[in-house]
Amino acid sequence: MWSLLGVMLVPLVVGAAVFLRARQVATKWRQITWRELLIMEVIALVIAAMGFFFIKEKGLWDTEHWNGRISSKISGSESCCHCTETCSTCTDSEGRTSSCNCIEICSHSQDYYWGLKLTTGDTIMIEDCVSSQYGVPPIWIMAKEGEPASAEREFKNYLKADPENLKMPPAPVAWVKEVPDFPRIYNHYKVTKVVAHGVDVPEAWDAGLREINADLGAAKQVDVTLVATRRDDPRWADAVRRKWLYGPKNALIIVVGVPDEAHIAWVRAVSISEVEVISELLGQKLVGLRLDQHEAGLTAIRDVVRGEFQRTPMADFKAMASAAEPPWPWLLALHLVMALITGMLGHWVWKWDVA
Repeated sequence: MWSLLGVMLVPLVVGAAVFLRARQVATKWRQITWRELLIMEVIALVIAAMGFFFIKEKGLWDTEHWNGRISSKISGSESCCHCTETCSTCTDSEGRTSSCNCIEICSHSQDYYWGLKLTTGDTIMIEDCVSSQYGVPPIWIMAKEGEPASAEREFKNYLKADPENLKMPPAPVAWVKEVPDFPRIYNHYKVTKVVAHGVDVPEAWDAGLREINADLGAAKQVDVTLVATRRDDPRWADAVRRKWLYGPKNALIIVVGVPDEAHIAWVRAVSISEVEVISELLGQKLVGLRLDQHEAGLTAIRDVVRGEFQRTPMADFKAMASAAEPPWPWLLALHLVMALITGMLGHWVWKWDVA
């Protein structure tokens, strides 16, 4: 791993520079001994290795949507969350100062919270640690028990480790750029299930897909999203596959072409799971439908997903993890942090004469 070697090189170079500088100005600084140099380098190298593998692992984490319904609305009081700690300053016999006699000061006795419990087992906090019981969030008031709701959950996405080896079908760069971003949760628990690219899709499709996900999300471990494009070429689905990297591990992305903005001309399914049969069946049921025939289209999607979808575990792709590299912005930040830490360690071994 050249990136790991680059990170490990930073403490060595900075440590050597600090060591040589200390010897050049020996009249001003006490010299750093060879033993002190070894101590600071070992500490810095350990921190560098730990930091590298941490950001490497963190770079694989991704988010999926778990879909269900609001099972209950919760609210109540809790102990004050806004307490501050006030400390005195004490001085020891050697003149060193430290904090002591610390006490907690709270401006009020209790705070309030409002949240939602979902059938997925998740609890979504709308507001927490609010000092007034009268500031009830409008989103909490408007939420209804039984309403479709989604929660974010993190997972390790091994596909991000080595996307070039996934051997995805090619797609023009211009197409990939025009694919909208994967939908995100908004208003704490809602998420758009229809992504439109140049097509005016009736709202009923989005509402219907929310209901399908609420009913089948937990049972089938699936998150169904419909992408409608004006493109008349089914290969546009390969652009979605590349832009979204197949989507999260529970995603089933149904891409439909509506070149005349009225009739569905083609259908493709995208997922890390095996969806060839689903793609074929949905093609048979959806091609030719008008967008305003949403009831027939949603019924077809519900039936096919319920009968055919089987999620492929992300663990099946675990072998790809060995090729993972940290994202370059994090890697650059780690280089800068390690240079700072090594410099601080040099100052520490010099000031305290540790060896």
